[in-house]
Formats: sequence, structure tokens, C-alpha cells
Amino acid sequence: MKRALLLAVLGALVLPASAFAHASLRKESPGFRQRLAAPPRQIVLQFDQTVDALPKAIQVFTPRGTNVAETPHAVQSARELVVSLPRLPKGPYTVRWQALSNDGHIVSGVYTFGVGVPAPPVTDAVGAQGPTRTEDLVRWLYFLGLALAVGGVGFRLLVARGPIPPRAQKRFFWVTGIGIVVVLESGIAGFLLRGEDFLQLPFSRFLYGDLSPLATGTRFGQTFVIMELGFALIAALIYLAG
Repeated sequence: MKRALLLAVLGALVLPASAFAHASLRKESPGFRQRLAAPPRQIVLQFDQTVDALPKAIQVFTPRGTNVAETPHAVQSARELVVSLPRLPKGPYTVRWQALSNDGHIVSGVYTFGVGVPAPPVTDAVGAQGPTRTEDLVRWLYFLGLALAVGGVGFRLLVARGPIPPRAQKRFFWVTGIGIVVVLESGIAGFLLRGEDFLQLPFSRFLYGDLSPLATGTRFGQTFVIMELGFALIAALIYLAG
């Protein structure tokens, strides 16, 4: 019985994850933040599995918020969503897309491109509203955690160098550890709040949103990834030292 259960678990792990995963965007045309010399005639989104087109599968917005895209359709054989465009004048454009995956989930995303002008970052996409009060609160929590973490490590390395009493050592690890946890968690919360703003989705659908343009295509996202990895490393070192 135990051997059969073990084989079943191993078999489930071996099965391709894509068979149970929702669709992911593999390629877009025009590309993310691409600057075009001539206006595109259509938007083409290619996925890693077949998807179905929803009524507003692809919307292309002008800076004034006008959707200029025609009726989108799915090309099942190519795993694509396609929509035709009129002749676009010079300027920046925001593409908001959504597709129905084979698993029943609606995946969504947004990116920008420019015709004759640089494309704005996704944080400035049409519909994004900028930092909210909640984000401001999370930012202050981040600064508080940063003060505890950096201040604790700096005090230990620069001021209280050498052996210290066990009680003081324990307090140092507690204060610094709490600071690092606050930095990590508030950093993640801030990133997700920024993603929720630029995706403009309810929380239930935000879970299946494409955050890669924010993580890799903006300074905010790149800084977030570097900072989170750095503080995770510091947390591991402090844990081992303690």
C-alpha cells in the first residue's frame, strides 16, 4: 500500500506541470515597450497553450483612454490572440489583454509600445492611478524595517564589536531579524500593490495576472528583485550566525 502511494505521488510529480497550469504569454507583437517607426496593423499575442478569446480579449488604448482595437479573435492552431488596428497616429499606446485558459482561469496582462515615440513604463499605462494611501503605509513599514535591520547590523559591526553579553546578543538577533522580516514582507506587499494598480484587476483575477513587465521592465521591479534577494541572503546569514 505504501509503495503504491509513493508511486502515485512520484507519478504526479513527473507529469508535466503545463498540463495543469494556466496559460502564459510567450511573445507579443509589437513587443513590450517597443518603439516603432511605422504603426502596426495588428496586435498578436502568442501563448504557451491554446486560449479562447473573451469579448475584450485585446484592448489598445490611446493616451486619452480610447480603445482603438477592433474585434479580437483566437487562432487556435497558432495559440494566438489577434486583433486588427486602424492606422495609429504617432504616440504611446497601452495594450490590455485577457484570455481564457484551458484550466478555466482568466489570465490578464498589460504592456506598452510607442509609435514614433518612446513607450512609457507599465506603471504609467493607461488606467494606472499611481501610489495609494495603502502603498504609502506599506512604504513607511518598509523604512521602519530597514532602519531596524540596517541599524542593528551596523551597530553590531561598527559600535558593539567583539563579544557581548548573551542577553544583548539575543536582543540583537531579535531586533535585526524582525527588521529583515518586515523589509521582506512589506517589499512583497508593495510590489503586489503596484502590480494590482497597473493591471487594474480585482483580487481574484489579479492572482493570474502577468507581473513580468513590472518585475523585469521597470526600475521599480528590478530594484525589488535585487533588494528581496539581498535581504533574504542577509536573513540566512544572521540565522546561521544565531
